Amino acid sequence: MSTADGEVINALYFKGGSKDGMSVKYWPNGNIKHIETFKNGIKEGLATFWDKGFWEEQAPGMKALGEWKENKRHGFYVKLDKNGTEVSRRNYKNGEQVDP
Repeated sequence: MSTADGEVINALYFKGGSKDGMSVKYWPNGNIKHIETFKNGIKEGLATFWDKGFWEEQAPGMKALGEWKENKRHGFYVKLDKNGTEVSRRNYKNGEQVDP
C-alpha cells in the first residue's frame, strides 16, 4: 500500500485474498511503525511497535511488543519507555488479561 506520492506505508503479503505472512507498516518519515504476522487473514505470533525516531540517532526505541493468536492478545504484552525500560507487562489468554 502506498500514498499518492508513491511512498510505501504498508508492505504486506496476501494468499487467497487474505493477509498471510509479515505485514510492515511505516511512519510518514519512512521509519517502521510496526511489524505483525498474519495467517489466513488472522493476526498470529509476535507483533512489535516502534516510536517514530527509533531508526534515527535520537532513537527513543521500541514501545511495545506482544503475542497474538486469532486476532487477540495471547501470551505476553510488554510496554517500554523511551529508553527501552519495561514499564508494564501483562499476560493474556484469548484476548483476556489473566494477571492482576
